[in-house]
Amino acid sequence: MKRLSFFLALAVCVGVLLTLSSTPAFAQGETGSVTGVVTDAQGSTVAGADVTLTDVATKSPRTTTTNDSGRYHFASVPVGTYDITITKSGFKVHKAAAQKVSIATQLTLDVALEVGALSETVVVTSQAGSELQTANATIGNTIDLKNLELLPNLGRDATSLLSLQPGVTPRGDIAGSYMDQNTFTVDGGNNTDDMAGNTIGYIQNFTGLAGSQTNGMASGVVATPIESVEEFKVSTFGQTNDFNASSGAQVQMVTRRGTDQWHGSGYGYYYATNHGAANSWVNNHTVFTKGVAPTGTPCPAGTTLATGGNNCVMPYTPIIPNHRSRFGFSIGGPVVPWKILGGKTYLFFNYEGFRFPGTGLFERAYPTAAMRAGVIQVQDSTGAYIPYNLNPFPVTVVVGNSAVNVPNSATRLCALAAYGSTCGGAAGAALDPRNIGMSPTISTLWSKFLPLPNDPGPAAGDQFNTQGFLAGIRLPLTSNSYVGRIDHDFNSKHRFFTSFRAFKLLNVTNNQVDVGGFFAGDTLGSYVSKAPRPQLGELWVVGLTSTLSPRLTNDLRMSYLWNWWQWSTQQDPPQLPGLGGALEIAPAGTAGSAESVNALIPYNVNNQSTRQRVWDGQDKMLRDDLTWVKGNHLFQFGGQVQKNFNYHTRTDNLHTGRSGYRRPEFHLHKPCFIGFWSGGAESGNLLAQGFKSGNTANRHPGRGVKHHQVLQWVLC
Repeated sequence: MKRLSFFLALAVCVGVLLTLSSTPAFAQGETGSVTGVVTDAQGSTVAGADVTLTDVATKSPRTTTTNDSGRYHFASVPVGTYDITITKSGFKVHKAAAQKVSIATQLTLDVALEVGALSETVVVTSQAGSELQTANATIGNTIDLKNLELLPNLGRDATSLLSLQPGVTPRGDIAGSYMDQNTFTVDGGNNTDDMAGNTIGYIQNFTGLAGSQTNGMASGVVATPIESVEEFKVSTFGQTNDFNASSGAQVQMVTRRGTDQWHGSGYGYYYATNHGAANSWVNNHTVFTKGVAPTGTPCPAGTTLATGGNNCVMPYTPIIPNHRSRFGFSIGGPVVPWKILGGKTYLFFNYEGFRFPGTGLFERAYPTAAMRAGVIQVQDSTGAYIPYNLNPFPVTVVVGNSAVNVPNSATRLCALAAYGSTCGGAAGAALDPRNIGMSPTISTLWSKFLPLPNDPGPAAGDQFNTQGFLAGIRLPLTSNSYVGRIDHDFNSKHRFFTSFRAFKLLNVTNNQVDVGGFFAGDTLGSYVSKAPRPQLGELWVVGLTSTLSPRLTNDLRMSYLWNWWQWSTQQDPPQLPGLGGALEIAPAGTAGSAESVNALIPYNVNNQSTRQRVWDGQDKMLRDDLTWVKGNHLFQFGGQVQKNFNYHTRTDNLHTGRSGYRRPEFHLHKPCFIGFWSGGAESGNLLAQGFKSGNTANRHPGRGVKHHQVLQWVLC
């Protein structure tokens, strides 16, 4: 009985709170609302007035009538500009022209009708207080299409403007919440990163700051080019109770729509480092030392940063010619000029491409001719580098380095007897008790797959046993973004839309680089990246808004988000036949392990750089919101179900995983009791353990299955 009494009291609580409630609670996806009260000149409410809301862009009307309290309400209104016309017999026609409806905001237009004939019209273009938000206490700003296009934005992604909101740090931390706590939606569909929560932990985005075009702050999975976004809003604090997916910001965007007239645009942005605003006067007239040139030797004619002489002085500081190109076009309009299935159909499409050749210089240290011959050079107490022949036979080789200021260590040809340490001197005591000398495997590896150094300066290596090899490398970054949206009005009561975004990006990195021509298509002495990182993102959203009656509106949204990315490398193949694994040779200064990106081999095989990962996230969301106007009260109910399926495989020391995540959510207007239940199980097994010769790092590929269920309910 006590339990029954509790639930009875709880039911009464729900009824009382809903009855007393009169303010809208939900953001209603990426739409707005229009509401108001119609009165006469004496302030008495006018019931039965006809209210027409006409989309200026498409000329599509929506109609309703004022209730007994003189109130009208349009819910789930797409972002745009509207004309509002109110008519009632015995009164002049009232027209509010060009009224702006924004994301998750309420436009309030209270109208006092003037006595007169319907043939007379009163036109109002602005009304004090119409944009004042009294429905909720959400803090945030809205940026419309015009400002999106004009505000400076190097990466040209709308999310970059997140930093302009109050309470936001440059990287996207909001109101004390870490940047991975933000929720991103487009057209009401989920666009939030299901791996790191911010897209910059493992993949690339175009939210660059401080001169960069990429990875400046958190963003959604699928790119949102400025030219494809109608409006952008960030709510940083005080969000309505339908927002409970995270503790950070609610970032909402709306895709541009087609209009009743065909319109199109084309655009291009070209950023170059060697002209325009590149500060060319200072850079072109400041001398530049390439390598080390203590005597100030001039560089030969035609020398550039990547070619020509080394260890010389250029009369100016060259700028690497390197450009970024961003280009695209958009088009929108009616699919056909006549009605289909009761109404017109409108289309919008946008394509945007990005190309960055990523040409630059790259340098790693490799063995000098002396070290390849089995001669190492070690500093004595005076600081001079003394050559030691480790071979049981004589060697004649160039030692020393005149390019650095080290006493008694000039470049010279030196004939060393077996185990000798003095040029032209006698043989020394055996330095190799096995009398084997240099490893033939290492000697073959170095002679076959490593170029001789060309930079004896201090940029890389110890300048005697190892020196830098400086050459160009290409690390291109390319992307293609496709955006499409279709809107169709079946009639004035049922409005349908679907939008689709696809984002393809390829980021070529220097995580693994081949200089030895080992892999097919590569050339000895040319740096070639072997670590491309492709990523694919797709977002599909479907929405249907239905006016079930003048007092009842339903808004249904469904979305599917695909988040796929890969860290790709050539992994760790052995360099020579007969090796059980890839050979790693420790560079100077490496303590206890050859596990280094600078190992003296043609391509690095260190675990941290060459591990592979694949992420395949598929997130499905279904949401429904119902708005009911009763007298002077507005009631809103909503529910959301989200299912995430994530597959993750990797080749380093964790398991392959597959996880399913379901989160049913049921929202009422004012929560007074929240229940939460979760359960999970995980199983996994290690399948194999491999090794690399000379490396203590292990690989633990495996498979695992992970299940997690969450149920949340809200009652009041």
